[in-house]
Amino acid sequence: MPRKSREITEKTVEIGDKLIVEFYNGQTLTFTVGGPGEGNPDRGVISCEAPLAKAILGKKQEESAAYTVGEKILTVKIISILK
Repeated sequence: MPRKSREITEKTVEIGDKLIVEFYNGQTLTFTVGGPGEGNPDRGVISCEAPLAKAILGKKQEESAAYTVGEKILTVKIISILK
C-alpha cells in the first residue's frame, strides 16, 4: 500500500492551530494551541502560556524547538500543522 506524503507548508504555528508533535522520546501528541488561560488538557488544548506552546509558536512544520520543564530541557519536533 503506498504511503501518503505529508504536505509541508510555510505556515507557522499560531494560537488556534491544531498540531501533531513528536517528543524527544518518540511519543507523539495531537493538541490545539489555545489562548491565554484556555489550557484544557482533557480536551486537547494547551495554553499559549505553557512552556511547550511558547517554544513552538512561530515555528514551521518539521522544525524542532527546546523548552524547559523544571530543570529539564526537552525537545519537540512539529510533525504537522493541521488545517
